Amino acid sequence: MLYELLLIAKSSTTRDITKLTAQNEQLKSLLTFCAKHVLDNNGVVREITNLGQKQLPYRMKRHQEIFDQGQYFAMKFDSSPKTMFQLKKALNLNETVIRNSIVKLGSSLASTTDYVPPEKM
Repeated sequence: MLYELLLIAKSSTTRDITKLTAQNEQLKSLLTFCAKHVLDNNGVVREITNLGQKQLPYRMKRHQEIFDQGQYFAMKFDSSPKTMFQLKKALNLNETVIRNSIVKLGSSLASTTDYVPPEKM
């Protein structure tokens, strides 16, 4: 099944270069964790998109902290429903994640693209 993971991660408003480097490493390891989880369970990662740092629509409380800005990411992947639920559960426990949502885009590649195989043309 094809899914899309929408993720809001912690972002820093500081200009201190050492804190920014540490934050970038956290975000990189978070995205690596998501991709490896899908790949280790016989899934396929189709696309990872960085949507940038944005102001949150409202203040959000997560892991005893209050956030007003976040780093947005989107990842499209194919996996089994069991793998998707395991990923969602792991992201809910991750302290770098403010919010996450997984949306089912379709049950097959044909239902999500306009691709027509050459033999059917």
